[in-house]
Amino acid sequence: MLLRHSVVYIENEQTKAIVGGDSLGEWTDELSGNHMDFWCSAPAKDYKYILNNGKQAKKVKGFKVNAESKQKMTNEQRVKLIKGAVNNIEI
Repeated sequence: MLLRHSVVYIENEQTKAIVGGDSLGEWTDELSGNHMDFWCSAPAKDYKYILNNGKQAKKVKGFKVNAESKQKMTNEQRVKLIKGAVNNIEI
């Protein structure tokens, strides 16, 4: 999995492998050889992913992430919001 400016490239049997590099304009592996096991995104700058090594990263533009918001905005809740199963989550 290679990331570049909020672009996620899904590499599998149907896609071609991307050759990365360190030069200007080349893709770089920002996951240090790991891959994403879970990824979801709603609007721009609202995403979360979990790597195969257990590391997690999330970003939500517009409000500060704290212990309370982490507890309420779970992976399951985020997916429900994206799919339209719930309209909002009170944080």
